[in-house]
Amino acid sequence: MHRILWWCSYALIVVCDAPQLTFITSSCRAVVGLEQVSSISAPLNLDKEFVAACLAISKQVGNQSPVSPTSFGKFSLSSSDEGMATDDVVSKATRLTGKYPNAYSDFYGSGTPCVFKSGPDWHVRKGPQAQGIVREARPVYRHAIGQTWLSIGKRIHHDLDSIGVKWTSINPFAYADAGEAKPFCSLILSIGVKPYSLLYDAAVAAATVVKDILADASFPAIEVAFVESVVTRSVAAGPKLLSFDPLLDNVPDLRKPFTTALGLSIAPLKYPHFEGTASLYFRLGKDDKRTAILTCAHAREEFVALGNMGYNNAVKAMMSTIGDLLRSIDAWNDVLGRLGEPVEGENGRVTERRKEHVELVAKATKKIEEVNAIHDEVTKRRTIPDQRVIGFVLHSEKIEVSVEPHNFTKDWALIELYDEKIDWPTFKGNKVYVGGNLSIADFGNTMFPQPVDQANYRYPRDGLLQAYGVVQDDEIRNPQHLDVHGEKCLLVVKNGLTTGTTVGRANGLESFTRIYDDYGIEHTSIEIAVLPYDKTRGKFSDAGDSGSIVLARDGRIVGILTGGAGPTDETDVTYLTPYWWVEQQIKAKYPGCFLYEVVEDKFSPYAKETLAKLITFVEEEILPAAKIAKAQLPNDPAKRWKTVIPVVEDVSDIQIHLLSQLTYNSGAIPGTSEPLANANEPFSLIVFSVTDTWILGLDHCMLKVKARKLGLWNLFLSKTHYPEHGVPLTNLEYAVMAEILGRAGHMGPEAVNCSAPDTGNMVASSDATNIRTSIRQEGNDIVINGHKWYISGAGDPRTKLHLVMGKSDPNNQSAYQQQSVVIVPADAPGVKVIRPMKVFGYDDAPEGHCEIIYDNVRVPLSNLVLGWGKGFEIIQGRLGPGRIHHCMRSIGAAQVALDTMLQRVTDPSRKTFGKFLHEHGTVIADLAKSRAEIESARLLIDKYKAKGALKEIGIAKFVVPSMALQVVDRAIQSFGAEGVSQDTELAELWAGLRTLRLADGPDAVHIQQVGQRELKRAPELAKKAAQVKKREAELLRKYDIKAHL
Repeated sequence: MHRILWWCSYALIVVCDAPQLTFITSSCRAVVGLEQVSSISAPLNLDKEFVAACLAISKQVGNQSPVSPTSFGKFSLSSSDEGMATDDVVSKATRLTGKYPNAYSDFYGSGTPCVFKSGPDWHVRKGPQAQGIVREARPVYRHAIGQTWLSIGKRIHHDLDSIGVKWTSINPFAYADAGEAKPFCSLILSIGVKPYSLLYDAAVAAATVVKDILADASFPAIEVAFVESVVTRSVAAGPKLLSFDPLLDNVPDLRKPFTTALGLSIAPLKYPHFEGTASLYFRLGKDDKRTAILTCAHAREEFVALGNMGYNNAVKAMMSTIGDLLRSIDAWNDVLGRLGEPVEGENGRVTERRKEHVELVAKATKKIEEVNAIHDEVTKRRTIPDQRVIGFVLHSEKIEVSVEPHNFTKDWALIELYDEKIDWPTFKGNKVYVGGNLSIADFGNTMFPQPVDQANYRYPRDGLLQAYGVVQDDEIRNPQHLDVHGEKCLLVVKNGLTTGTTVGRANGLESFTRIYDDYGIEHTSIEIAVLPYDKTRGKFSDAGDSGSIVLARDGRIVGILTGGAGPTDETDVTYLTPYWWVEQQIKAKYPGCFLYEVVEDKFSPYAKETLAKLITFVEEEILPAAKIAKAQLPNDPAKRWKTVIPVVEDVSDIQIHLLSQLTYNSGAIPGTSEPLANANEPFSLIVFSVTDTWILGLDHCMLKVKARKLGLWNLFLSKTHYPEHGVPLTNLEYAVMAEILGRAGHMGPEAVNCSAPDTGNMVASSDATNIRTSIRQEGNDIVINGHKWYISGAGDPRTKLHLVMGKSDPNNQSAYQQQSVVIVPADAPGVKVIRPMKVFGYDDAPEGHCEIIYDNVRVPLSNLVLGWGKGFEIIQGRLGPGRIHHCMRSIGAAQVALDTMLQRVTDPSRKTFGKFLHEHGTVIADLAKSRAEIESARLLIDKYKAKGALKEIGIAKFVVPSMALQVVDRAIQSFGAEGVSQDTELAELWAGLRTLRLADGPDAVHIQQVGQRELKRAPELAKKAAQVKKREAELLRKYDIKAHL
């Protein structure tokens, strides 16, 4: 009795009865002796019997901590591995192999026996000890049957019905040997039938019927297999759900089941053993604060987070983890005992090993404390289902199959969440946790296996993949992802109650499914099939995963998991209802609803820290140095274009070291009249000559040195692409920093090595296909001839290389593959810098924008960048992010202009007609308009994502500079004549922004491209308008009303 009461006090496992408890607690003695339990539990301040139970559960699951609390294959009554183990193709003689010898070899590894397969035998290994060849089902895309498959499939299932075949699924799959790149069978109809329902001879006859249909449709080469397989439909007053932050949570995998992260296990309160998975969070309307979660249809009642199995498995996972850690601590303490206490002069390796094991024990002890804290929380406050109620069924759709016109299954419900049950400040919204079963490397290698994809891949922050957007029907049929073999496919991921995080491939041809209930009633539907990624990754889903949302690798929503097919106790194929169709059904009932807004902490801790440092650096270092920089630039043209501005420039680490050792008693800062103060104080005002360029001490100059030391360097450069030199910032994070740098004019980006052309700008007039510079190969050389204007940075004495784009293949049929990019040394023979070009009178020295002639310039063939004809690919890769950086710097300039105007119009010495300037109505309106326009521009950039944002980039490029120009113009107006003089920075700001409306593609080009994209929407709008008009006409006739127009 004592043991049972103790067990209940920990609210351990609801499903355990007394005999089970006796077994588990008694098994503790088989794991460790009571003395050992005492020695382990005492230092950790844990109950001895709780420790014994943890060790017992750990032993039951194979002495391995569960990778994910939602992955409990160890507790399953069956597993695919067991199915594979029983597929003995040599010795197994059954009712099937007597007639069809390949019954267990055709689909070896799936546990799915084959009654009959038409066509030639598939290859097998021979010999008495031969092992079966594991087969993998593969998705089918872009097959000629795709256009007519649905009508063909309907004919097939109707004819099978007419001859009495109890079919359960019709799956158009390809098959490959496990691990092979190419399928050996490009398409076969794998038709599932109820086990024991179809004899061999009847299967042969049925295959003939199906083959006749295929031949009649002009596909006589497609073969047919009948396999035994069933389709199953997964069924699915206390405290708030816990918060979930994988970045800060020490044991996120164990915490996740009790949080709002997508993949939340749910069950009806009255029937907590009917479990499923919640899909997506919805807002019910813009003015409706209620939040609902989408799942499969259920009765009208309250719902709980975690049904029986979900809760029990989550608690088991915690106890198993503690048990594993206790075993490890025991083993490490044994090592420490053998190493002994520290002794003076002992072997260094002994010291190192002792330190290593002490740290291991400390880390494991801390983790036990953290897991135990969560265990205490969930077992004391969430034991009974009533304590886990989170909401009630707002709407449960009547389940219907074969809903016209697409014949999908209608099976959905919305559960309205109780507001007080959600910790809204930490709510993550529609994010799927892709950690747990998959490491960071596993997710990247499986979902982005090709180098071309990895170049732009970034692991979802904290393992939370944001669900947004929808994968439409045409992309399901014709996907563009590349799998590990380089084949196009649609790679998908989900996190469900039973199997946790899994990956797979969606099929491009629909499957037909059939379920028979206890009364023999047939339910037929069309589904999207998802196949396991490969045999090493295991099944994609299992019972209890119903309702899970399935996402493409980029987070777009593919579908809602509804069931699976396979042997009676297995899931070999998973079925989805496509989300694009489900969304239509939901919006028909709740027209104003929408997916819960993206909840995202858009700045990582690193980005927040970097932004704070950057703001301080700009305000305290760059802005005060602006006038010094101007003073250090000579007016003499002979010197102006040979000067490196000392206050900005970088020096080497050796020079920094030398600087730190120097002191000066007198002197003045070159280029200024400011005396060198603080004599004899190291590293104060220091002057040091490097190659005839004066470099100033770190207290007042050398901004680049300071930027490097602060880590404010190459901020635009992605660490994903350039691990050695890049920084871990997203495009959005850097965009905000670009605005801050834009407030310091050109010197801001330059000081942190983020100025153009580094961040990307390369363009030739409004139509870069007009480029005329010639690039041709002569032997092992490349010869360049051309005449160019406005070449950025060409006047700078530090410029050592030119990136030259020219026409290398003028006869290529594609206007965008005629150009190439070549690296040209600045001092190569034939490179002639003719003159610096001015922009509204400004020469932007010392970098400048120059006129250059390339006269028979020769460079080695190895100087070709990326390859022949890759010019446009290179410049577009640079221009996209570069344009956004320009726009954000423009917003920074606009903010400077607004700040300057604000100071001007509130200056008491600048009153007109006896009033402050801001007291005049037009001025106050200018302030308001400027603020509104700046904020609108920020929001426009806030939408930006680097890849696939061509339209958004184009809009930003013509909207933002024009906005900034307008703000600067208002500021100039507030200053009067002074505003256009050299005494304020407004005139120079205006000149730069006006030029930006031409640089990197003029406004007219971007406007035209955006307009053309808008025109593509016209046919769909016309179609919708016609539908509305048709419906309107029907209603007018119904109510006998005559239209006046």
